[in-house]
Amino acid sequence: MIIMFDPPTLELLADDKESLAASQKAVRDRSAAFRREYLESHSQLKYDRDVAPLFNQLTLPLPMGNPFGEHEQADHYLKLLNTFRDLETGKFWGVIHNIDGSARRQGDLLWKHPAQLQQDASEQRQEAQKWAKGAFTDGELQELFTLVVNQALLKPYGEYSNLPGGNRGHSILFREFVEKPMSLFEKTIDENFLQRLVNGTFWEDLPHLQGGSGGQVPYLRVERVLTDFAYLLDPEFAPKGLEMFHRNARQSYGFDLAGLTFQGVTNYSAFVKKLDEHKEQLDLKQDDLDRLVRSYVTEVVRWSEDWNEDTIYPIDQPNGFDKRLNEPWLHTYVGEPGPVRTALSENIAHYADWYDSALHAATVLPHVPNPKEFLGTVFAKLGDLGVGKFASEFEADLQPLLTETTQALLDEGKATYEENRKRFAESDQKA
Repeated sequence: MIIMFDPPTLELLADDKESLAASQKAVRDRSAAFRREYLESHSQLKYDRDVAPLFNQLTLPLPMGNPFGEHEQADHYLKLLNTFRDLETGKFWGVIHNIDGSARRQGDLLWKHPAQLQQDASEQRQEAQKWAKGAFTDGELQELFTLVVNQALLKPYGEYSNLPGGNRGHSILFREFVEKPMSLFEKTIDENFLQRLVNGTFWEDLPHLQGGSGGQVPYLRVERVLTDFAYLLDPEFAPKGLEMFHRNARQSYGFDLAGLTFQGVTNYSAFVKKLDEHKEQLDLKQDDLDRLVRSYVTEVVRWSEDWNEDTIYPIDQPNGFDKRLNEPWLHTYVGEPGPVRTALSENIAHYADWYDSALHAATVLPHVPNPKEFLGTVFAKLGDLGVGKFASEFEADLQPLLTETTQALLDEGKATYEENRKRFAESDQKA
């Protein structure tokens, strides 16, 4: 069933620093006025003794179950009440779900086939849209659309007052109006607004790429942006985007690109390269660029160790890590002392210290720019015992990279390792 509806126009309130406070107040005022005007035009809600108190005072606590009891329109009234409550507390995604349906059917996700879940979600969206068309005029739906979009972008109720919408407004609008099929409002999303949602989604979700702790959804959304909408990523949005990134960042050491496909990581690096090229023009901080590059380089050196044909390439492919580490734009990050090269040395030292990944470390080392100096940094991270253990297997591979200083460190490490091995052997014999 297709719900016939003239798509609303897009009204975005000003969000520059001088206008932001006034725009936020306008959104709050219009959100509260929406309910008052709706009640004026639906007098039965305002004066019906059984329902009026709940609609007139949204702060009243709701009892368990449906507060409208056995009323013949109990379900309709409850949905209407929840829409008003969500609207006046800035929970714009709840309003969207009520009038436009959700992106997927919630509930027993683990027990149903994906095709059935998709069918359930489609039916739920149709039910929600049918209800919305019956409950609101086109003009009222226009106002609701305007309010939810501006709530998402302007955060009129505070950034942290209503998570997740307080810090992922662009991402939620992208999910609901771009990714979700058959939205009532999809035709309103023009190319300019799509670009804003794409860029906002990228920066809002990027710090949530935290492996298992961040969940799969941020990876899926950033992957979609990087593979389907990379052409819309705009370096000029980066200063504002980095504000979103810092607001949402959970951990200072960085984020993990491991959940992205090879194409996603490739497009990520192309975009970060653009940022590097325009860093002076955009007045980007070097610390921010270091952070973005560090996560990319960390993922690059992992490629051959964790290689699988679906996401990453082995070293003998033209896009292998040996070529990536030596890209000219990366030289100041990887080839010269700094936080990115330091982080890379820590990664390589971590690989070298484990038997099952030491071969990977030995394979990567010759391809790092200025490898002889870099090897000394890795040895410093490993310590004597770690150097000796690493050298016991790969001394021949390391020989071309050794200097007089690192040769001395290697010899000391081997002696420490051998002494430690003998001590353990003697201990085992006594036992």
